[in-house]
Amino acid sequence: MANLDTFPVVTHPEHNIISLQGEIDLHESPNVRESLRPLIEKKLPRVYVDMTEVTYIDSSGLAVLIDAMQRIANYGGKFGLIAIRPAVRTVLEIARLDQVFRVYPDRPSAVSAT
Repeated sequence: MANLDTFPVVTHPEHNIISLQGEIDLHESPNVRESLRPLIEKKLPRVYVDMTEVTYIDSSGLAVLIDAMQRIANYGGKFGLIAIRPAVRTVLEIARLDQVFRVYPDRPSAVSAT
């Protein structure tokens, strides 16, 4: 049985930012995709994922983020990740996705970026 502390929690503290917590893996990636879907459907000019509390991400989680980034770029929007922990950053670097995603150190940096 999994530790309940590892399940991701998705919240929408601001209309264009979702916050994730826990592990984003094969079982939880669909929840993340569904959380991003309404933001993408609204064609918001900027969509951010706050990853401050994400402790782990696997390839299925990365695929969800890539898909969101591509969909948002298709309508001319911008997508970014906020506050990536070192363990998650390592996964992005291994996949060379650190060169693909816009990554911001914190929310103010993301919100003030143009």
